[in-house]
Amino acid sequence: MRRALVCLVACGVSSCAPARGPVEARAEEHTEVSDRETPCQEGSEALSDAMQAHHAAQASAPDERDAAFERAARRYEAILAEDCGQPGAEPTQRARFFLAEIYFHRLDRYEAAAELYLSFAHARPDAEPAIDALYNAIDAFERCERWDDVLEVARLYLERHPDHADALEVRFRMGRAHLAKDEHQLARRAWLTLIDESPESELAAPAAESLLDSLEQSPDAEDAAAVRARRDHPAFESLGERIDRLPST
Repeated sequence: MRRALVCLVACGVSSCAPARGPVEARAEEHTEVSDRETPCQEGSEALSDAMQAHHAAQASAPDERDAAFERAARRYEAILAEDCGQPGAEPTQRARFFLAEIYFHRLDRYEAAAELYLSFAHARPDAEPAIDALYNAIDAFERCERWDDVLEVARLYLERHPDHADALEVRFRMGRAHLAKDEHQLARRAWLTLIDESPESELAAPAAESLLDSLEQSPDAEDAAAVRARRDHPAFESLGERIDRLPST
């Protein structure tokens, strides 16, 4: 999977971290702000302390790492509980994103991570990490099998970032979520859209195969006709025998 660098300056942190990977929460690179810039100075100081604990956890010995990340998580949780007395305060938003990273990448608390990522993406839609927050929220909701939430976040992702390199994967995963809900026609529609709009994509062939799997499980003459009409499409070129077995009525 692509691991481009994403700078977190947009959400108030001056460090850089791999997209979707655990953020290097280096407190020494935290951008300090004045009382005038941050209404809750205590929140800013608490965030700096939490980031120091986060950095210490990343540097800890393997047998101590889980406990260290638990300690760092508790510091971020305390910031969210206080919320600086101001909903949406900047230290709170930074704490929300970093806590989601710990929950998702370190502690396997996927449901809580998904909610935090989504909250951050709603609160800071223009911040650079927002796109990764949405992507990770989709992943985390998948792991919890919360398929309606997967679809909701995937739609939001495609609405905001229709041309992003990962948009095709998000569309593919929408099909998978519909299939998990036994919504075969909606799943097939998502995969056909991917195949038609991005025939050269490396996901076109998997989408075609998933589409045929769905048709074999839940036959539909109209969808079968749509596949036969695309028989010469590169995505279906190795699936001719399966296409021949599709129902015609």
